[in-house]
Amino acid sequence: MTVMAGDETSDYLPRVAANIKHLGVHNCRGVVTSLLRTELPFDRACKLIWGQIAEDMKLSQDVFDILLELGAGGGSDQPVRMLPSGQMMAEHISLASICALTTLMDTHKLESLCRQEFGRLFSHLVTMAAHFVNAKFENRRSETGSVITLSPFIVGLEALRSLFSAINCVVVAHEIKTEHTLGTIFNLRQIMTRVVKSVVLHAGHLLQMCVSSLLPLSNGNTPDHVREISISILADVAKEKGGGDRVLLTSVLTSLLRAVSDPLPKARELALEGLIGLQHCTMSDIDTLAENALNAFIVGIEDEKSADVSLTALRVLSQVIVFLPRTVVENSLDLISFKVRPYLEMSSNDHRAAVVRLYGRLSKFAEDGFKTQYLDLCQTVIGPILLYSNCAHNPTSNACLETLETIANLAGHPILADYLAKYKISKGFEQLMEKAVVLPEGDRGGGGDYVANTFLNMLETSVGQCLGYFRSTNPSLRKNAVIFLSKVVCQEKELQVGDEELFSSVLGGTIDLLKDPDIEVRKTAALYIGDLVTLQAKLQANI
Repeated sequence: MTVMAGDETSDYLPRVAANIKHLGVHNCRGVVTSLLRTELPFDRACKLIWGQIAEDMKLSQDVFDILLELGAGGGSDQPVRMLPSGQMMAEHISLASICALTTLMDTHKLESLCRQEFGRLFSHLVTMAAHFVNAKFENRRSETGSVITLSPFIVGLEALRSLFSAINCVVVAHEIKTEHTLGTIFNLRQIMTRVVKSVVLHAGHLLQMCVSSLLPLSNGNTPDHVREISISILADVAKEKGGGDRVLLTSVLTSLLRAVSDPLPKARELALEGLIGLQHCTMSDIDTLAENALNAFIVGIEDEKSADVSLTALRVLSQVIVFLPRTVVENSLDLISFKVRPYLEMSSNDHRAAVVRLYGRLSKFAEDGFKTQYLDLCQTVIGPILLYSNCAHNPTSNACLETLETIANLAGHPILADYLAKYKISKGFEQLMEKAVVLPEGDRGGGGDYVANTFLNMLETSVGQCLGYFRSTNPSLRKNAVIFLSKVVCQEKELQVGDEELFSSVLGGTIDLLKDPDIEVRKTAALYIGDLVTLQAKLQANI
């Protein structure tokens, strides 16, 4: 047929194609296998045969089954192989099967079959696109000897686009762009994110089939890149609220909870991202999933192999914790605090911001008897939160100020809460501390003395926590530590210093900072050393 195709005047080409189709009825696998061995890309004659096959619905069903089998490796070879140089090369038979599927679907004669087999086709094409990431394909033309280079990744995307086009989901197909697209797993995830959003908006009836076909791949013994893209798509479905189908959303979240223990760090990260969809479940489903979800977040926070996994766990937990049942949160409060506390001082700015925001979100449960427990919890972190409240990392400073405002309101310091709502870090940390250590008018006794205030008691207790910041590698924190500790311990009546050793540590640390390499730290230490020495004299006079 290839020879005949060179003669444009030949009238026998369609007849031969029809005869090959009839042969395929009796020996379908033999015809398909022979066609797949032809050179890529398919020439006009080969495409004409595939077009003839598409005329017969029953034959096309058998052909689809064979193509899906051979495309995945036929139970023996993998779709790609690695050369000694390390380059991944797509197998001819696997790539040819994808090209054949594209050609069949592009005839637009198999709409009903494509709808019937949509789930299988979708998962197969997504899986093949993942296999073809970073792969190449080269084919030498027998006629000219020239080398033809194809991008297997682009071939896979074009097949996926043809699938949606074949069932008249043109808007979804338009989201799959192949121009100037590099074959990376990141790009594939980005494309599939757009596809999921478009399916939810324009073809919601397909979402169930997409999910059902990918669930076995997300937790099975599949290659890393296949699990990654499968979990990524399921996470996108969860973020899109399961297209409004609560039952579907619950099944997706259940699968993502299992994927949190995946050996691949990126898969764990994507699974945790998808758990944001928990907030869109019904109350009964949340009650069912809450304990497992909280355990999954704890596992993610403890992840020592990937900082991205722990960061994702902290961020998502801070968003969904307000939707979890009160009993589950209250019973796990000490465990949560124990796991997240180290990130407040010993990790990246992004981790710190997520932890501080989590402490702030927990205030939702600060009612009745839990209010005291919540304030006791905040008492262990209020010092570091204050010290980081004017840091240059905007997400951290914003989270600190919002959380401090929440604590001030609950601890009976409305003046500070109002000030924090309008506070700008450009005003400096000293102004903030001046407001923090001044009691509101309502807390004054009849004789003009101050009555004990919960917020100020929290500050007193945090003095010991903040002494270590004198040795911080961050000059801004050393400066803030001087201001914070000096302001707190220098309150005469309302903030009595009962621990002489603790005060001596504050004074000694400030004196040491007079020799600090940073000039702003030295200036601040010199500014407050007088107040501390004066207080020391008063304390010694009272002994």
